[in-house]
Amino acid sequence: MSSTAACVQPFDTTIHVLATNAVDAAFSLDLQNCVGSADFVFNNTTQHANPVSWLWTFLPSNQTSTLENPTISFSAEDTLTVKLLVIDSNGCKDSSSQLVFINIIDSTWAASSNFCPGDSVALNPGGSANYSYNWQSAPNDPNLVATDPNPMVAPAVPTTYSVTIENGLCSTTQTILITPNPAASVTASADVSSCDGAAVSISASGSPNITLLWSTNPNFTPIIDTGAVITVLPLPNGYYYVKAQNAAGCTALDSVRVDNHQVDIAYNPEWQLCLPMAVPLNIQNMDVGDTLNYVWTPTLPNVANPLVDPLVSTTYTAVVTNQFGCLDTAVIQVGITNLSVTASIIGLDTIFLGDTATLIAQVSGGSQYTFQWYPEDEMYPPTDGPQVKVKPSETTTYTVVVTDIPSNCSAEATVRLFVSPVVCDSPFIFIPTVFTPNNDGNNDLFLVRATQLTELHFMVFNRWGEKMYETFDVNHSGWDGMAWQAGYTGFLRLVCSRHLCRR
Repeated sequence: MSSTAACVQPFDTTIHVLATNAVDAAFSLDLQNCVGSADFVFNNTTQHANPVSWLWTFLPSNQTSTLENPTISFSAEDTLTVKLLVIDSNGCKDSSSQLVFINIIDSTWAASSNFCPGDSVALNPGGSANYSYNWQSAPNDPNLVATDPNPMVAPAVPTTYSVTIENGLCSTTQTILITPNPAASVTASADVSSCDGAAVSISASGSPNITLLWSTNPNFTPIIDTGAVITVLPLPNGYYYVKAQNAAGCTALDSVRVDNHQVDIAYNPEWQLCLPMAVPLNIQNMDVGDTLNYVWTPTLPNVANPLVDPLVSTTYTAVVTNQFGCLDTAVIQVGITNLSVTASIIGLDTIFLGDTATLIAQVSGGSQYTFQWYPEDEMYPPTDGPQVKVKPSETTTYTVVVTDIPSNCSAEATVRLFVSPVVCDSPFIFIPTVFTPNNDGNNDLFLVRATQLTELHFMVFNRWGEKMYETFDVNHSGWDGMAWQAGYTGFLRLVCSRHLCRR
């Protein structure tokens, strides 16, 4: 034995060996909710121990807890491994694990809902075909499909709908009360027509306590008026729409047609005709959708374009009616221009060569004229008036064309002007050798007759050289033989036109 011995403190203890495990970890779980999320209460059920700490782990969510009985929420479906580690006051530990299936039901519903007649209510918007459903109703709704994820219902009376939804281990029961609101009703007045495009009144009535809205658009954009009676103009599409809305927000619709059935015609109100001539009184239908009827005064065929050839100016009236009973009146004036013209010569129809004559046109009928004379050779301008001056070199026939400006009617006439050479002899100059102043109306005056006479000095003497009568007037009326004596002689000096002939 060594002389140097280790110094050891003696150890003395008592070790108790238990008949069972000091720590026997165990747990249970309780699903509190699975709608929208899964909410579990995990209960520690460890036996035969005095645990002092707990460690919960949830994989793969990585959530943990040190509470003995934690409540944990999961937002997504999954399969979890849940593990509990328990440590007692002696430091003994044990663990337990379980697989937990997370099932969640996602649905949207309300505790109650109201709807308007004609509409329907979705009981479970967003319902999933991955769940199972069992719907029931009280009172019974015969149209309810029990397994439909989202039934559309429209009960006639307040109805309670209940559903049991299952998704794996998740199950929930919901109850919804669906109540129909009072219906709104509206009736618009009868369709109306305007024959002149003027405004008309339309109206609507309906169930009590309604608000009435009017529009030209079935979508009611824009709102043009409110109230039971409104005044409107006819529309191209014809329709005005009315919406009734009650206090519950329920609506009803109706419409009234307001048409403009005005007769739309076009015509020439004035015609001017030249006799003989005919014209169609054409009335044009400007609305191809109209069927028109024509009643003419004076009586004419029932057509839009009767042919007329009046002898005197006449007013024709047509009452034009369409298939809707609207009418218009066409008044057409047909004026008649009976234009006639005569042409003549002022003075004799014979002139001596080198002299001039005046032609004149006399017109009847019409109102405002133009004149054109032919031929224009040897005619003094202007040649467009009712009188013209001519100097022909030979016998000529002249034509005048007269046109009435308002009617454009024309007429013509002719006149013949004779041209004679200048001759200083009978029959162009006539001096009587005897006259009988006995007032019997025959040869009672002694006078000189001549054509183209420009100067005259005419004296009568008795046999004793006494002057009995004298004149210088080429247009003298002649000597009546008064103061006649037993005899007389005469002195005559004649000068013919243009001094071509003297005597």
